[in-house]
Amino acid sequence: MISWIREVFLSAGVSIKMMFRGCYTVILMVVSLILLAAMLLSMDSVKEEKSKIVIGMADEEKSTLSAEIIAGMKQKDLYEVVEGEEPELKERLAAGELSAVCVLNKSFSKNIYRGKTNRLVKIYETGNKEALLLSDILAGVMMEEICTSKSYQTLTSYEKKRGKEQSMTLEEYREYVHKLFAEEGMEFSFDVEYMATDGKRKEKPSQSVIYEQAVFAVFALMAGLISIYSVLPFRSFLYGTASHRVRALPMRVSALYAGSAVAGLFVPMLLGALFLGCLILQNNADFSNFYSLLVCTGGYVCVIVCIMLVAAMGIRNQTVYQMGMLAMILVFGVFGLISLAEGILVPEGTVLWVPNSWYVRKMTELF
Repeated sequence: MISWIREVFLSAGVSIKMMFRGCYTVILMVVSLILLAAMLLSMDSVKEEKSKIVIGMADEEKSTLSAEIIAGMKQKDLYEVVEGEEPELKERLAAGELSAVCVLNKSFSKNIYRGKTNRLVKIYETGNKEALLLSDILAGVMMEEICTSKSYQTLTSYEKKRGKEQSMTLEEYREYVHKLFAEEGMEFSFDVEYMATDGKRKEKPSQSVIYEQAVFAVFALMAGLISIYSVLPFRSFLYGTASHRVRALPMRVSALYAGSAVAGLFVPMLLGALFLGCLILQNNADFSNFYSLLVCTGGYVCVIVCIMLVAAMGIRNQTVYQMGMLAMILVFGVFGLISLAEGILVPEGTVLWVPNSWYVRKMTELF
C-alpha cells in the first residue's frame, strides 16, 4: 500500500512537470492570476463607486446645525456627499457628475429653532429615481433637531400657560435631549427580516455583493479553463502518447492513472488557494472562513475535473476532446455570469444546476 502511494506521488509529480512544459497551462495560469489580481485590487474602489449615489450639498447658512446635518448625510451609506457652492454644484449636476444637489438655505437653523419646517432646503435633480429618495433621507437626518425644537416650543408654551418662568433656553434644552440620547439603553436598531418570495429567509441585501459574485464567476471560468490542460497528462498515459521515458517509469498502471488524476486537481486547486488567500487579505476578512471557502472551491474543481476525466476516457480524439471541453467550460461560465441576474433577468433557481452557478452562490453565502 505504501509503495503504491509513493508511485501515485511519483506519477503526480511527473504529470505536473508535463503540464508546465506546455505553454498553454503556463499562459493560462499567468493570465488568470493577473486578471484575478486586477479584479481584487479594484474591488474596494468599484464597490465604493457603484454602491453610492453622488450628491452635492451647499451650505448657505454655515451654522453649527447646518454643518451637523451635512456630517449626518455623509454617514449615510447610500450617498457620497460632495460639498461646494450652489452655482458650481448645479453645473456639475447638469454635466451628469452628480445625481442631485441639496442647498441648505440661509435661514436654515433659525427656521428650525422657530419650529418652521418650510423652505429649509432646495433640491435640484434631473429625474434620477434614486435621487428622489434624498428628501426623505434628509428629513430623517433633520428629524431630531426639528422634533427637539417643536417639543421645546410646546414646553415653553405649557410653562407660560401655567404661569411658570422659562426653565431653560433652547440651547440648554438641546443639550439635555442630546444627553438623554447618549445614555445607555437609548440606542436601538430595527430588526428587519428579509424574505424571499418563496417564504425563505434571506440575508440583508448588499449593493456590493454583485461585484463579489462577478469575481467568483470569473475565477470559476479560469479554473475550468486551466482544468482542461491539467487533465492532458492523464490522457497521455491513457492513450499511450506520453514519452518513452515516462512510460518506462517503474509504477503500476493504477498508480499512474491515480497520480495523473491527482495532478489534474492540484493545479486548479493551487490557483484557488492563491485566489482565496489574496481575497481574504485584501478584504481584511476572517481567516477562519478560509477552510470553508477552500472546501467549496475544492468541491467545484473536483466536479469539473471528474467531468473532464470521464470525457477523456470516452473521447479519444485530442482535438475533439479539447474543443468539447472548451465549449462546456464557456457555457458553464456564461451560466455562472447569468446567475448574477437571478431574480432580475431570470427566475431564481433557473441556472442552479450548473456547477459555476452553484459555486458563485455558495461562495457568496460563505464570504
